[in-house]
Amino acid sequence: MSNTKISALTSGNPAQSSDQLPINRGGSNFSITAGSIASLSPTASGTLNTVAKFTGSSSLGNSGITDDGTTVSLTELFTQTLSDVTTGLIALNTMTLTLNPSATKTGTSAVLSIVQASSVTQPISGRMRGIIVAMSPSSSGTITRTEGINIGNFATGTSAFGTVIGGYFDTETLTTSGTTTTNEALLVQSGAAGSGGTITSDYGIRIPVPSKTGVLTHHYGIHFDSGHTGGANNADGWAIFIAGAADQSQFGIVQQLGLTTKYNNIATVSGGHPAEYATVDLTAQSAAIAANTIYAVPAAGAGMYRVSFVASITTASTSAGVLGGTNGFQIKYTDQNDSVVKTSSVNATTVSAANTTATTVSGTFIANCKASTNLQYSFDYTAGTGTALVYNIHVKVEAL
Repeated sequence: MSNTKISALTSGNPAQSSDQLPINRGGSNFSITAGSIASLSPTASGTLNTVAKFTGSSSLGNSGITDDGTTVSLTELFTQTLSDVTTGLIALNTMTLTLNPSATKTGTSAVLSIVQASSVTQPISGRMRGIIVAMSPSSSGTITRTEGINIGNFATGTSAFGTVIGGYFDTETLTTSGTTTTNEALLVQSGAAGSGGTITSDYGIRIPVPSKTGVLTHHYGIHFDSGHTGGANNADGWAIFIAGAADQSQFGIVQQLGLTTKYNNIATVSGGHPAEYATVDLTAQSAAIAANTIYAVPAAGAGMYRVSFVASITTASTSAGVLGGTNGFQIKYTDQNDSVVKTSSVNATTVSAANTTATTVSGTFIANCKASTNLQYSFDYTAGTGTALVYNIHVKVEAL
């Protein structure tokens, strides 16, 4: 063809894969097709406002990062690796991490995973911290609440959840040599008021009462799984250890599943301290109480028990009424050593013929009970003549 300016050529758009183009390759002239050039470029497909990523050596697709011009979000199940950070800080202003509701994954799904390198070769001294939250808010208004870390774990929807954990701290020292002086899963440094400042209430850990509309079978403020392994190298295991002799603890309702092995740093015996296991509170009584079971000793409950009682007249008889009658208060039990049924002897201090509403009798009795037997009590009574005597009686059983 004759020499013609490119601007004078007839337009051949759009390009076709069979179109030929001249090239120079290593000093030699060749012709290639437009289709061969197109095959070198990645094929692009994706979603609006989603940053692209290579899904193959020559293909593009969606990444887990979206940018709508206002908010940048990470919306995929992901692991973000930050390596070779030797100096300075990695700073985030505001960052929201959300598990993609349409993503599918088995095993453990981490919204944010911070993993220290498996080996650190450079010399390090002092502290190593996974997450540091340092807040120093200053405002002319009123800051109602500051939160270093707020972990909100809301298990909602129709799925079944085995265990829902708000915050999980797993500290393990895995070393084959060397010494770890202190291994702490959670260290709480409570507040300190500066000069002229006031902290009304300071809580190291505060666990509020849960709100619910469904069924909450068990609620544990703090649950300790007791027990430890390691033989002689792990001699002590403490759910709560208060080091200071002058430190104080205040509890509301306490359920203790184990024994009290020390009190005032002195080893205890048996259960460690008495425990009240049964009570009887009767009012307006106008008859004797025959032998009645107050406590069924369990299979693992053999041992000594203390039975305490107090009785008082609420209505005196016209005459001759006797609180406690002839035999007064007595206990009856099966002895754990010889399996013989024992009845306490008559005790004159549990009987009173004073016959006034100011009259009261009381006492304490000890029983050495066999396992799987019944501990019983009885109380005698003389009504008197005319108006019958009326009394109240209160009985408690303690394990010693």
